[in-house]
Amino acid sequence: MQCFDRRMAAYLIDMAPSHNVTSSSLLSLPNELLLLIRDNFERWDLLAHACYYQVHSRTEACYARVDGMEFWRHLIYHNGLRVGHPVEGPIEVVWREAALEYAHHAWTCTHPACRRERLATNRDHMQKALSVWHRDHGDGIFVIDSTISIPLPDVESNDIFHYINFNRSFPRHDLDEETRRTLVGKCAFLRASPSVDDGWRTADLLEHHPIAQDSFASLPPINFLRITHDLFDEGAADCEFTHAEGVTVHDALTSLATLLDRRLTQDQVSDLVDREDPWGYVLQGNPSSFPSSWSEQDVMIGVRCVGHWFQLFRWTGFLFDCFDQKGIAAFISCEGKSLPAKVQTHVERYAYPRTD
Repeated sequence: MQCFDRRMAAYLIDMAPSHNVTSSSLLSLPNELLLLIRDNFERWDLLAHACYYQVHSRTEACYARVDGMEFWRHLIYHNGLRVGHPVEGPIEVVWREAALEYAHHAWTCTHPACRRERLATNRDHMQKALSVWHRDHGDGIFVIDSTISIPLPDVESNDIFHYINFNRSFPRHDLDEETRRTLVGKCAFLRASPSVDDGWRTADLLEHHPIAQDSFASLPPINFLRITHDLFDEGAADCEFTHAEGVTVHDALTSLATLLDRRLTQDQVSDLVDREDPWGYVLQGNPSSFPSSWSEQDVMIGVRCVGHWFQLFRWTGFLFDCFDQKGIAAFISCEGKSLPAKVQTHVERYAYPRTD
Protein backbone atom coordinates (compact mmCIF):
# COMPACT_ATOMS: atom_id res chain seq x y z
CA MET A 1 0.00 0.00 0.00
CA GLN A 2 2.88 2.37 0.75
CA CYS A 3 4.20 1.89 -2.80
CA PHE A 4 0.68 2.55 -4.11
CA ASP A 5 0.49 5.78 -2.07
CA ARG A 6 3.83 6.98 -3.43
CA ARG A 7 2.70 6.38 -7.00
CA MET A 8 -0.57 8.23 -6.33
CA ALA A 9 1.36 11.19 -4.95
CA ALA A 10 3.70 11.25 -7.95
CA TYR A 11 0.74 11.15 -10.32
CA LEU A 12 -0.94 14.06 -8.54
CA ILE A 13 2.24 16.11 -8.59
CA ASP A 14 2.49 15.53 -12.33
CA MET A 15 -1.18 16.45 -12.84
CA ALA A 16 -1.09 19.57 -10.64
CA PRO A 17 -1.32 23.00 -12.37
CA SER A 18 2.22 23.76 -11.21
CA HIS A 19 4.90 21.11 -11.04
CA ASN A 20 6.39 23.00 -8.08
CA VAL A 21 3.58 21.57 -5.93
CA THR A 22 4.61 18.60 -3.76
CA SER A 23 2.36 16.10 -2.01
CA SER A 24 3.24 17.59 1.40
CA SER A 25 2.72 21.19 0.33
CA LEU A 26 -0.74 20.38 -1.04
CA LEU A 27 -2.15 20.29 2.46
CA SER A 28 -0.72 23.70 3.30
CA LEU A 29 -2.93 25.32 0.66
CA PRO A 30 -6.28 26.93 1.51
CA ASN A 31 -9.45 25.09 0.57
CA GLU A 32 -10.10 27.39 -2.38
CA LEU A 33 -6.84 26.37 -4.02
CA LEU A 34 -7.45 22.70 -3.28
CA LEU A 35 -10.73 23.03 -5.16
CA LEU A 36 -8.94 24.83 -7.99
CA ILE A 37 -6.47 21.96 -8.30
CA ARG A 38 -9.35 19.49 -8.50
CA ASP A 39 -10.98 21.58 -11.22
CA ASN A 40 -7.76 21.60 -13.25
CA PHE A 41 -7.69 17.85 -13.63
CA GLU A 42 -9.01 16.53 -16.91
CA ARG A 43 -12.76 16.19 -16.45
CA TRP A 44 -12.85 12.40 -16.86
CA ASP A 45 -9.41 11.42 -15.55
CA LEU A 46 -10.50 8.68 -13.16
CA LEU A 47 -7.01 8.16 -11.78
CA ALA A 48 -6.46 11.82 -10.94
CA HIS A 49 -9.80 12.22 -9.16
CA ALA A 50 -9.54 8.90 -7.31
CA CYS A 51 -6.00 9.67 -6.16
CA TYR A 52 -6.84 13.23 -5.11
CA TYR A 53 -9.88 12.02 -3.17
CA GLN A 54 -7.70 9.66 -1.14
CA VAL A 55 -4.82 12.00 -0.29
CA HIS A 56 -6.40 13.50 2.82
CA SER A 57 -9.74 14.32 4.40
CA ARG A 58 -9.36 17.88 3.07
CA THR A 59 -8.99 16.75 -0.54
CA GLU A 60 -11.81 14.28 0.05
CA ALA A 61 -13.96 17.21 1.13
CA CYS A 62 -13.41 18.80 -2.29
CA TYR A 63 -15.81 16.21 -3.67
CA ALA A 64 -18.54 16.86 -1.11
CA ARG A 65 -19.81 19.71 -3.25
CA VAL A 66 -20.26 17.69 -6.41
CA ASP A 67 -23.27 15.53 -7.13
CA GLY A 68 -21.76 12.42 -5.58
CA MET A 69 -23.78 9.71 -7.27
CA GLU A 70 -23.71 11.24 -10.74
CA PHE A 71 -20.09 12.41 -10.63
CA TRP A 72 -18.58 9.01 -9.82
CA ARG A 73 -21.04 7.15 -12.02
CA HIS A 74 -20.27 9.39 -15.00
CA LEU A 75 -16.56 9.16 -14.28
CA ILE A 76 -16.73 5.37 -14.58
CA TYR A 77 -18.85 5.58 -17.74
CA HIS A 78 -16.56 8.05 -19.53
CA ASN A 79 -13.66 5.67 -18.89
CA GLY A 80 -15.53 3.07 -20.93
CA LEU A 81 -16.62 0.95 -17.96
CA ARG A 82 -19.77 -0.44 -16.39
CA VAL A 83 -19.64 -1.99 -12.92
CA GLY A 84 -20.13 -5.67 -13.59
CA HIS A 85 -20.38 -7.15 -10.09
CA PRO A 86 -23.34 -6.95 -7.69
CA VAL A 87 -23.05 -3.99 -5.34
CA GLU A 88 -24.86 -3.08 -2.13
CA GLY A 89 -25.15 0.06 -0.05
CA PRO A 90 -26.00 3.75 -0.60
CA ILE A 91 -25.79 4.46 -4.32
CA GLU A 92 -23.31 7.33 -3.92
CA VAL A 93 -20.94 5.11 -1.94
CA VAL A 94 -21.33 2.28 -4.44
CA TRP A 95 -20.22 4.38 -7.43
CA ARG A 96 -17.40 6.07 -5.52
CA GLU A 97 -16.02 2.81 -4.15
CA ALA A 98 -16.20 1.23 -7.60
CA ALA A 99 -14.21 4.13 -9.06
CA LEU A 100 -11.60 3.81 -6.30
CA GLU A 101 -11.34 0.06 -6.91
CA TYR A 102 -10.74 0.61 -10.63
CA ALA A 103 -8.08 3.20 -9.82
CA HIS A 104 -6.34 0.85 -7.40
CA HIS A 105 -6.32 -1.94 -9.99
CA ALA A 106 -4.99 0.44 -12.66
CA TRP A 107 -2.03 1.26 -10.43
CA THR A 108 -1.23 -2.27 -9.31
CA CYS A 109 -1.97 -4.25 -12.50
CA THR A 110 1.04 -5.04 -14.69
CA HIS A 111 -0.78 -6.58 -17.66
CA PRO A 112 -0.33 -4.45 -20.81
CA ALA A 113 -3.94 -5.06 -21.91
CA CYS A 114 -5.34 -3.71 -18.64
CA ARG A 115 -3.78 -1.29 -16.09
CA ARG A 116 -3.60 2.51 -16.63
CA GLU A 117 -3.26 2.29 -20.40
CA ARG A 118 -6.63 0.55 -20.78
CA LEU A 119 -8.39 3.36 -18.91
CA ALA A 120 -6.71 5.97 -21.11
CA THR A 121 -7.52 4.05 -24.31
CA ASN A 122 -11.15 3.55 -23.27
CA ARG A 123 -11.52 7.21 -22.35
CA ASP A 124 -10.07 8.45 -25.65
CA HIS A 125 -12.25 6.12 -27.70
CA MET A 126 -15.35 7.03 -25.70
CA GLN A 127 -14.86 10.73 -26.31
CA LYS A 128 -14.32 10.21 -30.03
CA ALA A 129 -17.35 7.94 -30.32
CA LEU A 130 -19.60 10.23 -28.33
CA SER A 131 -18.55 13.25 -30.38
CA VAL A 132 -19.83 11.44 -33.47
CA TRP A 133 -22.97 9.87 -32.05
CA HIS A 134 -24.27 12.37 -29.56
CA ARG A 135 -22.67 15.77 -29.73
CA ASP A 136 -24.98 17.14 -27.03
CA HIS A 137 -24.49 14.31 -24.56
CA GLY A 138 -22.84 16.66 -22.04
CA ASP A 139 -21.87 14.84 -18.87
CA GLY A 140 -24.64 12.28 -19.04
CA ILE A 141 -24.85 8.58 -19.82
CA PHE A 142 -25.45 7.74 -23.47
CA VAL A 143 -26.04 4.17 -24.67
CA ILE A 144 -27.10 3.36 -28.23
CA ASP A 145 -30.36 1.50 -28.63
CA SER A 146 -29.06 -1.12 -31.04
CA THR A 147 -32.54 -2.54 -31.66
CA ILE A 148 -33.45 0.41 -33.88
CA SER A 149 -32.07 1.37 -37.29
CA ILE A 150 -28.94 3.55 -37.02
CA PRO A 151 -25.86 4.28 -39.15
CA LEU A 152 -23.73 1.20 -38.53
CA PRO A 153 -20.15 2.02 -39.56
CA ASP A 154 -19.48 4.22 -36.50
CA VAL A 155 -20.03 1.41 -33.97
CA GLU A 156 -16.68 -0.25 -33.34
CA SER A 157 -15.61 -3.29 -31.36
CA ASN A 158 -13.41 -2.59 -28.34
CA ASP A 159 -9.83 -3.46 -29.26
CA ILE A 160 -9.46 -5.35 -25.95
CA PHE A 161 -10.75 -8.40 -27.86
CA HIS A 162 -7.40 -8.49 -29.70
CA TYR A 163 -5.88 -9.74 -26.43
CA ILE A 164 -8.54 -12.33 -25.52
CA ASN A 165 -8.58 -16.06 -26.16
CA PHE A 166 -9.73 -19.15 -24.27
CA ASN A 167 -8.11 -22.06 -22.50
CA ARG A 168 -9.82 -25.44 -22.75
CA SER A 169 -11.95 -25.15 -19.62
CA PHE A 170 -15.16 -24.09 -21.39
CA PRO A 171 -18.31 -23.70 -19.27
CA ARG A 172 -21.25 -25.88 -20.26
CA HIS A 173 -23.69 -24.13 -22.57
CA ASP A 174 -26.72 -25.33 -20.58
CA LEU A 175 -25.70 -23.60 -17.33
CA ASP A 176 -27.66 -20.62 -16.02
CA GLU A 177 -26.39 -17.16 -16.95
CA GLU A 178 -24.90 -16.30 -13.56
CA THR A 179 -22.88 -19.53 -13.45
CA ARG A 180 -21.68 -19.07 -17.02
CA ARG A 181 -20.70 -15.51 -16.12
CA THR A 182 -18.48 -16.75 -13.31
CA LEU A 183 -16.95 -19.67 -15.19
CA VAL A 184 -16.17 -17.79 -18.40
CA GLY A 185 -13.83 -15.59 -16.36
CA LYS A 186 -11.84 -18.75 -15.61
CA CYS A 187 -11.82 -19.74 -19.27
CA ALA A 188 -11.08 -16.45 -21.05
CA PHE A 189 -7.58 -15.08 -20.73
CA LEU A 190 -5.65 -11.94 -21.69
CA ARG A 191 -2.59 -12.46 -23.85
CA ALA A 192 0.51 -10.36 -23.24
CA SER A 193 0.28 -9.01 -26.79
CA PRO A 194 -2.15 -9.33 -29.71
CA SER A 195 0.64 -10.90 -31.75
CA VAL A 196 1.73 -13.46 -29.15
CA ASP A 197 0.71 -16.99 -30.16
CA ASP A 198 1.97 -18.85 -27.10
CA GLY A 199 -1.59 -19.47 -25.96
CA TRP A 200 -2.35 -19.63 -22.28
CA ARG A 201 1.26 -19.98 -21.10
CA THR A 202 2.10 -16.26 -21.24
CA ALA A 203 -1.35 -15.00 -20.31
CA ASP A 204 -3.53 -14.35 -17.27
CA LEU A 205 -7.17 -15.13 -16.53
CA LEU A 206 -9.59 -12.35 -17.39
CA GLU A 207 -11.29 -12.61 -13.99
CA HIS A 208 -8.16 -11.08 -12.44
CA HIS A 209 -8.61 -7.89 -14.50
CA PRO A 210 -11.78 -5.93 -13.68
CA ILE A 211 -10.88 -3.01 -15.95
CA ALA A 212 -10.54 -5.30 -18.97
CA GLN A 213 -13.67 -7.37 -18.33
CA ASP A 214 -15.86 -4.38 -17.32
CA SER A 215 -14.91 -2.36 -20.42
CA PHE A 216 -17.70 -1.79 -22.92
CA ALA A 217 -17.74 -4.38 -25.71
CA SER A 218 -18.33 -1.64 -28.29
CA LEU A 219 -17.63 2.06 -28.56
CA PRO A 220 -19.92 3.80 -28.12
CA PRO A 221 -21.72 1.31 -25.84
CA ILE A 222 -24.82 -0.50 -27.09
CA ASN A 223 -27.68 -1.94 -25.03
CA PHE A 224 -28.11 -5.16 -27.03
CA LEU A 225 -25.39 -7.40 -28.43
CA ARG A 226 -26.46 -10.08 -30.87
CA ILE A 227 -23.64 -12.30 -32.08
CA THR A 228 -24.73 -13.83 -35.37
CA HIS A 229 -22.83 -16.89 -36.56
CA ASP A 230 -23.11 -19.92 -38.76
CA LEU A 231 -19.63 -21.19 -38.02
CA PHE A 232 -20.59 -24.84 -38.34
CA ASP A 233 -24.39 -24.89 -38.60
CA GLU A 234 -26.48 -22.74 -40.89
CA GLY A 235 -29.32 -21.17 -38.99
CA ALA A 236 -27.59 -21.60 -35.60
CA ALA A 237 -29.13 -19.62 -32.75
CA ASP A 238 -27.65 -16.18 -32.10
CA CYS A 239 -25.78 -15.40 -28.86
CA GLU A 240 -27.49 -12.42 -27.23
CA PHE A 241 -27.00 -10.16 -24.23
CA THR A 242 -28.96 -7.09 -23.10
CA HIS A 243 -28.10 -4.42 -20.56
CA ALA A 244 -29.67 -0.96 -20.45
CA GLU A 245 -26.41 0.70 -19.37
CA GLY A 246 -24.24 -0.91 -22.04
CA VAL A 247 -22.96 -4.41 -22.85
CA THR A 248 -19.45 -5.11 -21.53
CA VAL A 249 -16.65 -7.47 -22.56
CA HIS A 250 -17.68 -9.81 -19.74
CA ASP A 251 -21.28 -9.74 -21.01
CA ALA A 252 -20.15 -10.63 -24.53
CA LEU A 253 -18.10 -13.56 -23.27
CA THR A 254 -20.98 -14.75 -21.08
CA SER A 255 -23.15 -14.81 -24.19
CA LEU A 256 -20.49 -16.63 -26.22
CA ALA A 257 -20.25 -19.24 -23.46
CA THR A 258 -23.53 -20.71 -24.75
CA LEU A 259 -21.58 -21.72 -27.84
CA LEU A 260 -18.01 -22.59 -26.83
CA ASP A 261 -18.45 -26.14 -25.53
CA ARG A 262 -20.67 -27.40 -28.35
CA ARG A 263 -19.09 -30.50 -29.87
CA LEU A 264 -18.41 -30.83 -33.59
CA THR A 265 -19.47 -33.88 -35.53
CA GLN A 266 -17.23 -35.94 -37.77
CA ASP A 267 -19.08 -34.57 -40.78
CA GLN A 268 -18.50 -30.97 -39.70
CA VAL A 269 -14.79 -31.56 -39.21
CA SER A 270 -14.52 -33.36 -42.54
CA ASP A 271 -16.16 -30.37 -44.20
CA LEU A 272 -13.57 -28.05 -42.64
CA VAL A 273 -10.71 -30.21 -43.86
CA ASP A 274 -12.10 -30.28 -47.39
CA ARG A 275 -12.30 -26.49 -47.65
CA GLU A 276 -9.31 -24.74 -49.20
CA ASP A 277 -9.90 -21.76 -46.91
CA PRO A 278 -12.00 -23.06 -43.97
CA TRP A 279 -12.88 -19.74 -42.37
CA GLY A 280 -11.91 -17.05 -44.83
CA TYR A 281 -15.34 -15.46 -44.70
CA VAL A 282 -14.78 -14.22 -41.14
CA LEU A 283 -11.05 -13.48 -41.32
CA GLN A 284 -9.48 -10.06 -41.73
CA GLY A 285 -6.11 -10.04 -43.46
CA ASN A 286 -4.46 -13.31 -44.48
CA PRO A 287 -6.76 -16.29 -44.01
CA SER A 288 -5.47 -19.44 -42.36
CA SER A 289 -5.66 -23.08 -43.31
CA PHE A 290 -4.66 -26.23 -41.46
CA PRO A 291 -0.97 -27.19 -41.73
CA SER A 292 -0.39 -29.84 -44.37
CA SER A 293 1.05 -32.07 -41.65
CA TRP A 294 -2.33 -32.21 -39.87
CA SER A 295 -4.38 -35.24 -40.80
CA GLU A 296 -8.15 -35.29 -40.47
CA GLN A 297 -7.66 -37.10 -37.16
CA ASP A 298 -5.35 -34.26 -36.03
CA VAL A 299 -8.05 -31.76 -36.89
CA MET A 300 -10.50 -33.74 -34.77
CA ILE A 301 -8.05 -33.46 -31.86
CA GLY A 302 -7.42 -29.74 -32.36
CA VAL A 303 -11.02 -28.70 -33.01
CA ARG A 304 -13.32 -30.86 -30.94
CA CYS A 305 -15.74 -28.06 -30.09
CA VAL A 306 -16.56 -24.52 -31.18
CA GLY A 307 -14.35 -22.95 -28.49
CA HIS A 308 -11.29 -24.63 -30.01
CA TRP A 309 -12.03 -22.73 -33.22
CA PHE A 310 -10.99 -19.47 -31.52
CA GLN A 311 -7.60 -20.98 -30.72
CA LEU A 312 -6.78 -21.39 -34.41
CA PHE A 313 -6.82 -17.60 -34.99
CA ARG A 314 -6.33 -14.26 -33.34
CA TRP A 315 -9.73 -12.94 -32.33
CA THR A 316 -10.13 -9.24 -33.17
CA GLY A 317 -13.66 -8.70 -31.86
CA PHE A 318 -16.85 -8.04 -33.80
CA LEU A 319 -17.94 -6.44 -37.05
CA PHE A 320 -21.11 -4.36 -36.71
CA ASP A 321 -22.15 -4.22 -40.34
CA CYS A 322 -25.58 -5.81 -40.57
CA PHE A 323 -29.06 -4.79 -39.48
CA ASP A 324 -32.37 -6.63 -39.58
CA GLN A 325 -35.67 -6.60 -37.72
CA LYS A 326 -33.93 -7.49 -34.45
CA GLY A 327 -31.40 -4.66 -34.67
CA ILE A 328 -27.63 -4.62 -35.09
CA ALA A 329 -25.96 -7.97 -35.74
CA ALA A 330 -22.35 -8.51 -34.71
CA PHE A 331 -20.18 -10.97 -36.63
CA ILE A 332 -17.12 -12.62 -35.10
CA SER A 333 -13.93 -11.23 -36.65
CA CYS A 334 -10.53 -12.95 -36.61
CA GLU A 335 -7.05 -12.77 -38.12
CA GLY A 336 -5.13 -15.73 -39.45
CA LYS A 337 -2.00 -17.02 -37.72
CA SER A 338 0.56 -19.77 -38.24
CA LEU A 339 -0.14 -23.10 -36.56
CA PRO A 340 2.57 -25.51 -35.37
CA ALA A 341 3.36 -28.58 -37.45
CA LYS A 342 2.26 -30.91 -34.65
CA VAL A 343 -1.31 -30.68 -33.38
CA GLN A 344 -0.22 -31.71 -29.88
CA THR A 345 1.99 -28.61 -29.65
CA HIS A 346 -1.04 -26.49 -30.46
CA VAL A 347 -3.24 -28.27 -27.89
CA GLU A 348 -0.64 -27.91 -25.13
CA ARG A 349 -0.55 -24.15 -25.61
CA TYR A 350 -4.10 -23.93 -24.36
CA ALA A 351 -3.98 -26.58 -21.64
CA TYR A 352 -5.56 -25.65 -18.30
CA PRO A 353 -4.41 -25.33 -15.63
CA ARG A 354 -0.87 -24.31 -16.38
CA THR A 355 1.84 -26.71 -15.27
CA ASP A 356 4.80 -24.34 -15.52
